[in-house]
Amino acid sequence: MKTHYLFLLIALWAISLTSCRQKDDVAEDDSDNSTVRIILSIGKQYVTDKYFEAPVDSVGDPELRTILSDNNIQGLVALFKNRYDGEGLLKPEIDDDSNEHWIVIHAEGRQRAECLVNSLAKAGAVWSVYIEDLKLISTSLNSYPFNFMDQWHLTRIDGINIAEAWNINKGRNDVIVAVCDGGVDYTHPNLDPGNRSRVIQGYDTGDNDNNPMDDLSKGDFAGHGTHIAGIIGANPTAKNNISGVMQNCKIMPVKMVGSGGIKVPFTNNYIWDFSTTAFPGDVADAIDYAINNGAHIINLSYGFAVPDIPLADILLKVVPLRQAIDRAYYDKNVVVVASMGNDGPNNTRPYFPAMYHGVIAVGNTDNLKKRYQSSSVGSHISVSAPGTNILSTVRGPKDTIGYKTGTSMASPVVAGLAGLIISQSKDRNLNLTNDDVRRIMELTADDVLSESGFGFGFGFDRETGHGIVNAYKALSLIKEPNRVVHGEIKGGTRTKVQTISKWILSGSSPWVAIAGGVYPIVEQYEMKAHVTFPQEFIVPPTVWMRSKESASMSFANPNDGYPFVEITNVTTKGFDVRYAIYFAQYDMQGRSIAKWIPWTEDKVKIAYTAVGVLPPTIETSQTMACNTYTLKDLIQGTTINWQSTSTMTLVSGQGTPTATYQSSSNSYNTVKATITYNGNSYTVESSQVWVGAPATPDIQNSSELDPAYTANTLYNFSVSKNLGDIVNWRVEGNAQLIGKSDGEYYSSLSIKTGKLSLRDEYSIFRIYATSQNKCGASLEVEKEIYFYPIGSGSIQVNLKSATVVSASTFAPVTVKVYVQLQYGYADV
Repeated sequence: MKTHYLFLLIALWAISLTSCRQKDDVAEDDSDNSTVRIILSIGKQYVTDKYFEAPVDSVGDPELRTILSDNNIQGLVALFKNRYDGEGLLKPEIDDDSNEHWIVIHAEGRQRAECLVNSLAKAGAVWSVYIEDLKLISTSLNSYPFNFMDQWHLTRIDGINIAEAWNINKGRNDVIVAVCDGGVDYTHPNLDPGNRSRVIQGYDTGDNDNNPMDDLSKGDFAGHGTHIAGIIGANPTAKNNISGVMQNCKIMPVKMVGSGGIKVPFTNNYIWDFSTTAFPGDVADAIDYAINNGAHIINLSYGFAVPDIPLADILLKVVPLRQAIDRAYYDKNVVVVASMGNDGPNNTRPYFPAMYHGVIAVGNTDNLKKRYQSSSVGSHISVSAPGTNILSTVRGPKDTIGYKTGTSMASPVVAGLAGLIISQSKDRNLNLTNDDVRRIMELTADDVLSESGFGFGFGFDRETGHGIVNAYKALSLIKEPNRVVHGEIKGGTRTKVQTISKWILSGSSPWVAIAGGVYPIVEQYEMKAHVTFPQEFIVPPTVWMRSKESASMSFANPNDGYPFVEITNVTTKGFDVRYAIYFAQYDMQGRSIAKWIPWTEDKVKIAYTAVGVLPPTIETSQTMACNTYTLKDLIQGTTINWQSTSTMTLVSGQGTPTATYQSSSNSYNTVKATITYNGNSYTVESSQVWVGAPATPDIQNSSELDPAYTANTLYNFSVSKNLGDIVNWRVEGNAQLIGKSDGEYYSSLSIKTGKLSLRDEYSIFRIYATSQNKCGASLEVEKEIYFYPIGSGSIQVNLKSATVVSASTFAPVTVKVYVQLQYGYADV
């Protein structure tokens, strides 16, 4: 499954670093000949991203071109291989609006590579450059003996209550879950019927081809991805009656680790086996493929930890991985789920990618609803899920299934639930964001008994997050009659809290205009505001902030620059918000910057989602009702009292969702109903609509001329109408129907009057019109019209033509002239 791209990637290294030796005085006896991979990002204006490989002389910046040439760099290779086709050309469907291009070059020897990195860092065209080391990435997998019931993780008592959730939604086959892992056995009958309709086309970043088969010969990733895929979306077969969390979905396999047997020779004759290791750049490539090819959810059941290295350094060393996840979260609205790891409660090493903002970090629980002993803990954990002794698909002999344990197994449970939530959102057109999906799972999770002795109902803790996900409760929150309302509020009331002499911003977000660091003399302000819902709810709704669309900060600390809000006093009409903003007087060098963080008070904002029961609406047609009105979206347990108006009398239906009225006239009316739920009363009023059959139409001449109609002439007539009415026309007498046209609020008729002789005084035709709707028809209206040979009141001479006798001589001609009088003609 290898392609020439892998070997091109390894072969393009810099073999001469003379300029670096002269500049940095590198020792001549440097014997370190290992190949070092260098990652750099360059502004797209300086280098093309249209080709997988590009020559150095194509670089548009002279300074950068000189550095690369002097160090014998033969060419530039794109980091994100998946974006290019077999000819090395950028795929036309790739949509990346960033202004930077990530590339890979190679150098021999660590000191030479560091020298080259230092030179590149000074080039204006280079945005970022660093040496990328291999990372030992591991699955979040534990061994565990088999001693529990089959698929206990799906049950109501011990697991996520999937059976009741399936009564609401079993998933949709257009929801795609990407399994970025060691490959997936797409021939497994529980995963695919054999036509790749469920395990769709994927990608292999390890070998740079389109065959992401689970075929690693050794290591934790061998067989790992197939098990993950089954937890998400396995289907029962005659042999194996197992199921994934989603019964309908599509699995996108994205293989990140090189296939078994792939070994790359380095110049010192060392052979590196890529079957258990991966560059973070290749992991970023896998995520990039998923978001470029329509994935709604990405499952990352793996991670790497780097001990004894400052967090800031780690973040700088894996920039493409962070950017790939940020792009999935911020730009593509993709739900990213990752396992917390299996280092236990006492290991505090940062574990990536679970620690990244925008990632749903998942811990492992057992069938006693407790944190499994090896499940990692931390303040970044989001939720937990069953991950102990989970039965799922296994690669190998056909139809194989088996048990595995770890946060690797808990993560796909959450990914599958995210797929059910997105499916429900699609079914109901709820327009949920990835933030909404996360908060729905967190707010409906079952709290877990803490190891510190606290019981249920105490909310978030660093051991299990918000608790164990509950599929039924999550889907119940967004099923009918609950409705979803999105809103936003800007600004508020500002009050200064304190002046901080040492303010630490450890990260940044798209809303923060300054870099992370330590800032002196920073003022902290409290922002308060009240949010009013666009429509009152029946009971106080569930409300949360949509983080990626908000710009606000924390009081306790800058929260790494990410949005924060306190939501309190939620009522049926609205809620209160409280958050912080900051004013930085100086930068880290003591220079005046005078910046509001994240924004000025008129631009800071909170984007929110509210989910709950809105009052019902009185359903009629768009503009008209007969005599029946129905309450739509009525919640069970509501009492109803219909109210009559002055022109309408209630005939039947008092206390029921449908009422019948008798109208005293065909006219515009409104109808009201008072509903009571949980002791709260609301008055619901219909929009003003036309009630009953249409009124008798009034035929109008559309012409601006005085209605003195003449013979053999076209005329238009029209009537106004309500939307949905039908106008029936007919014509009698000395006129011909030419055509009809029907507009939104009127209907018109075209006629042509008949012919008259000069001595006819007048003629008559009649137009009849009736308006009709679903409630009945109006009375027919008649318009009788007289018309004349020539326009009334005018004087016009009509000459009979003379006959030409010859070309030069004319015979006498007798001419009679008729002049029209009011109602007749006379000779002149």
